[in-house]
Amino acid sequence: MSNKTITRRGAFRAQQLLDKEDVVALFIDHQAMFAVGLGSHDRTRITNNWNALAKTARLFDLPVVMTTNGSAITGDVIKEIRSILPDVEVIDRTVLNAWEDERIVKAVEETGREKLLVAGLWTEICVAFPVLSALEAGYEVYIVADGSGGGTPETHEVALQRLIQAGAIPVTWQQAASELFGDFSDRTHYDEFVELMRQHDGAFGHVLDYAFSHVVPHLEQTGESQ
Repeated sequence: MSNKTITRRGAFRAQQLLDKEDVVALFIDHQAMFAVGLGSHDRTRITNNWNALAKTARLFDLPVVMTTNGSAITGDVIKEIRSILPDVEVIDRTVLNAWEDERIVKAVEETGREKLLVAGLWTEICVAFPVLSALEAGYEVYIVADGSGGGTPETHEVALQRLIQAGAIPVTWQQAASELFGDFSDRTHYDEFVELMRQHDGAFGHVLDYAFSHVVPHLEQTGESQ
């Protein structure tokens, strides 16, 4: 058995965890034509993830920068996202790399935030290029792996590997939402967060349904919930 002493340094919050005061969300090119060409994910599942991510941005009042690429040909932002974030201005561009469009960089800079939560289509092009550029510009970039998709599983995975090697931090929408929420004792977003997970987090949603329909009433009756 080791004689090494374990020192407990007390409670703290890691700086790498997302905080709703420090994050700006980038929705890059979630457009009809790119969605049709998606081959890396189950379409029903990734649509669920897009909805959940958009609701996460709305719930925590994150600044959102939303882009399209050549929308006259490739279509508008898909209706599921637009219905959740209808008031966000969409910046349409022609250059593949969104970070080479001064309007988009300015929109990010004006938020004053240093952490970018990025999702989009396709991972290997319209997500990868601005992520690499933002990293070189000094931003801390979190890429939502299950809210982004590529033409094939391979192109998506290779792009993720490249971005991770460059310094991007991979997350899922559930992970991002949970980090932004943080504390069940904070009732500010409690009901909305639980409902978000119930609607969109698959098996965990069923767990929540069971807990609130059976476990919580029992604890309230017995006084054990206090």
